[in-house]
Amino acid sequence: MDLERSWMVGDSWKDVEAARAAGCRIIFVAGAHADAGTCKPERVAASLAEAAEMILREMRRRTAASG
Repeated sequence: MDLERSWMVGDSWKDVEAARAAGCRIIFVAGAHADAGTCKPERVAASLAEAAEMILREMRRRTAASG
């Protein structure tokens, strides 16, 4: 598995830190009980569905760029 091209989606600062330690790209799902605080995820989504759309857009962009 190519961790640099893998995504971790989480809703806590612990998830963000785990993804960072593993070398994954990070999407933080903000919610009523979730706060990214100072953990600085790569991207922030309002919902799991939005996070999935972000990943799909990135995959399409990479596919288009590669030919």
